[in-house]
Amino acid sequence: MRIAAGILLMIGGVVMGGITGVAYTSQSFFHRYGYYLPFCLNPIFILLVGITLSGVVLAGGILAVKRKHWGFCLASSIAGWAILPLIFICLRKGEWDID
Repeated sequence: MRIAAGILLMIGGVVMGGITGVAYTSQSFFHRYGYYLPFCLNPIFILLVGITLSGVVLAGGILAVKRKHWGFCLASSIAGWAILPLIFICLRKGEWDID
């Protein structure tokens, strides 16, 4: 189940990055033509937050497959709103290396 959680987190990170790209281009379109956008919808803000979160989720998936840093894997599954990998990671805590 640890490997399944890692693979699901990696897929989630890649999908989250793709969604970030689509959101960035759509918000850039609105921003280019002069529509008022609050700071939370600023295209650069969306891009930075999305890339950061997708990177964290992708790194958590890689670390889950390698059995390293259980806490980071748990945090990345929470940050990515990944319910199934979160359950798998919690159930298989004993498989991770204790540092």
